[in-house]
Amino acid sequence: MAIGVNSDLLPFSDPTKDRADTAARRIGQLGRAAAVMDVVADLGVASAAQIGRRLGLAKSTVHRLLTVLQVHDLVSRDRDGFRLGVRSLGWADREQAAPVARLRRLALPHLVELHRRAGAAVALATWSREKVVYPERIYDRSQLAEIAPLLPSSPVHATATGKILLAFDPAAERWHPAGVGLQSYTPATITSPSAFAAEIERARSAGIATAVGELFPDLAELAAPVADPRRRVIAAVGIAGPADRILRPELGRMARATAAAITAALRGTDFAGAPAALLSAT
Repeated sequence: MAIGVNSDLLPFSDPTKDRADTAARRIGQLGRAAAVMDVVADLGVASAAQIGRRLGLAKSTVHRLLTVLQVHDLVSRDRDGFRLGVRSLGWADREQAAPVARLRRLALPHLVELHRRAGAAVALATWSREKVVYPERIYDRSQLAEIAPLLPSSPVHATATGKILLAFDPAAERWHPAGVGLQSYTPATITSPSAFAAEIERARSAGIATAVGELFPDLAELAAPVADPRRRVIAAVGIAGPADRILRPELGRMARATAAAITAALRGTDFAGAPAALLSAT
């Protein structure tokens, strides 16, 4: 016996309408995320509260959008607030809205000269979500195996660039809280908090940091700090390659000279005719 069903009594779902509603929600979310990025770009650095006031969005909504944007490196966060992330800066070089883009542009000729004279892979490093990232890396095809310490995103404690940034960060305690062990990548990685604190102090005193086989065996890195016009260390110049080639005094002098030249460029001043200043560093 067939059982009849009155379709008028069943809930009706239009697949076309459901898809349209889902698409509309996604477009709305994308539009809000784009608006958040616009505010960050306009202000250069912004807090979640500032973004919320600009857009008329609840703070919880802003935080949710910022979290997604951070995951994709579209925005980054430091102690001053939210900025455009490294990935965004690859899409747009709006100087007034992207401090890292300006840093990258001003640093590039000095990095190119450093690479030419050092004969090694070089990089410009900054912070991003408690990692070291490299907005610019310069290397030859023959140096592909040597750029391992300059991965797109690297741990702070196992890289020279991370150490030198940490050495001049006033909020350094948050990166290596007392009593907390550090992850080991090789037998040479410094994992003791007290030993690492001493390493950071040495980097601060010397104005240069080194990492020898701490992230990858047989590879070394050295780094010097770059400061902004307010004398805050915001970046580092790194040189990486086999330890027997990298740990030479002249390369340390070159790294410091390059970092000083980039610092001077950020302040709008000359640095002894830099990048020609590298000639006197050899």
